[in-house]
Amino acid sequence: MIDQKPPWISQNSNGKFSILPSLAAENFVEKYQGNLIFHQNIWWEWNTKIWVELEENRIKKRLHSMLFEDTLSKELTKSSIIDDIRETNSFDALNR
Repeated sequence: MIDQKPPWISQNSNGKFSILPSLAAENFVEKYQGNLIFHQNIWWEWNTKIWVELEENRIKKRLHSMLFEDTLSKELTKSSIIDDIRETNSFDALNR
């Protein structure tokens, strides 16, 4: 059985793996499509009736959980990567 790596994992010509923040951010946005927005520097989540403000730490925790779903991704995850993804995510959410 071939272990398939997540789309945000890249391998360079030397065989070294890394996380591509832009692809991880895109995957995160797709995962929560329609339920999360980033407006006026605040994250909002739809809770079936109204938009509720989310703390930044909850977004980081969700990113962390997504990255930790895969063993290789878990090994490559650093706090700076989560910050890079979050910043990319904010930008992506603004432009959708």
